[in-house]
Amino acid sequence: MTIEVRKGQGDVKLPRDEFERRLRERFVDPAFAGVSTELDRVVVCAHGGNPDPTTTHGKKPDRLFSVVVHGDTEGAETLRRSLTDWLTDMDLVPAAPSATFDRSIGYHEPYATSHAALDRDTAVQDEVRNAARTLIESVKLARAGQLPRPDRNVHSPRPK
Repeated sequence: MTIEVRKGQGDVKLPRDEFERRLRERFVDPAFAGVSTELDRVVVCAHGGNPDPTTTHGKKPDRLFSVVVHGDTEGAETLRRSLTDWLTDMDLVPAAPSATFDRSIGYHEPYATSHAALDRDTAVQDEVRNAARTLIESVKLARAGQLPRPDRNVHSPRPK
């Protein structure tokens, strides 16, 4: 009897509609209703980004991100790390260390008042503004070809 060894793995890329359905079911909480446009952008980037690589003249542009997560009990740090890992796994680059952070707001207070606690926390609002400013500045630097990327010419020995 001959044993046939399977080599490689078949295409597991999901059709875009199935990919989007699976991604969006993670964001069913009404609190995400205000970021629908941003989620649309995440779907585009995560499902393959620019469908026409000729428009970048063969260069892979820096895709930068910022992640801000808040919670009222446990899990904000885990979610921030998961999102950051997911984005970096897709070769996106954090805009800067200060552009990704998590905070607990209204720790163990009732959910009904947690948004009021967020409204009162002006320090975290300033941190979010700073993360946005950092992302904007990083995008400007990347577009001008001035964003430091020491790993730009390092190639993974395990490409995806």
